[in-house]
Amino acid sequence: MVKLKDIADLLQLSVSTVSRVLNDDKHFNVADETREKVWQAAEKLGYVHKRKDGKKNAKQIGLITWHNEKEEMMDPYYLSIRLGVEKQAFEKNIQLNRFFRKDGKFDFEDSRLDGIIAIGKFDGEELAAFSGITPNIVFVDDTPDEGNYDSVITDFERAVFDLMDYLHQCGHRAIGFIGGRDFIGNNKLFQQDLRELAYIQYMKRKGLFKLSDLYIGRITPDDGYTLAQSMLKRRRLPSAVFIANDLLVIGAMRAFHEHGVKIPQDISIVGFNDNDFSRYLMPALTTVKVHTEWMGKEAVNLLLERLNSARSIAKKVILPAELVKRESCRVLHIAKTGV
Repeated sequence: MVKLKDIADLLQLSVSTVSRVLNDDKHFNVADETREKVWQAAEKLGYVHKRKDGKKNAKQIGLITWHNEKEEMMDPYYLSIRLGVEKQAFEKNIQLNRFFRKDGKFDFEDSRLDGIIAIGKFDGEELAAFSGITPNIVFVDDTPDEGNYDSVITDFERAVFDLMDYLHQCGHRAIGFIGGRDFIGNNKLFQQDLRELAYIQYMKRKGLFKLSDLYIGRITPDDGYTLAQSMLKRRRLPSAVFIANDLLVIGAMRAFHEHGVKIPQDISIVGFNDNDFSRYLMPALTTVKVHTEWMGKEAVNLLLERLNSARSIAKKVILPAELVKRESCRVLHIAKTGV
């Protein structure tokens, strides 16, 4: 049996630190990075949390992520959602069982589960496989069938509109977009990103939309770099660019730096997600904070509420996001003078 000391030895931390993190001690001040390492080590080693109240018969919940472990470690957004699920599961005495794709499919190995929490985006074949295991499913970051399944999402449209309003109030009219589209299953193209759709809708309302302002790839720093390079080939850059994911920002900033384009003097940049590194970029990134950990926690709460009440009506929880203003966006003269 794995003990707290095993986790502490692996991470070179004190047993007390590990214990207080796993027990979600609200009065314990520790870096977020350390908390994540503790939770990841506990899961990797198979540590079973022993609650002080001694409750037994923990519910068996399947935790499914559309990213594999390597991909997830490169994406702070989905990693944070999963950690939120795990923290709440420990608190609520829930036994989590993780499942990964094997040869493009999920292998449940005749598992008996009380419910499933599915993080990410899944195709119809996968939905059918999940529902064959249990009808009690909560989807996080997607709403594939809101008539039958619970879901937890962020109001991306409202968040994008607020961000675009801020750019418009700062005097920006020529606003570019760098974004990405994800693939699911066997590299099948998924739906157009909600942030991209909201950007297009906003710019059309203002009579400012140009197809040439769209730069679309995959959501990786490498693609952020490549897409920014393509933008830099233009005769004239937009005054601002909305980058749909802070991971893309990393690559884009490097491309602009290599070409001597200064941020925000020559071009303003705004991102989305507010990853931990976003405030440490030079300049610090103006972005939208998505409450990813709360998305994970709320998914657990929603599933428990459904299980305990035998609720048959599906619920959709929509969490707000908030604009975080930093130094990567400047106010143009046109906004200052009211022109």
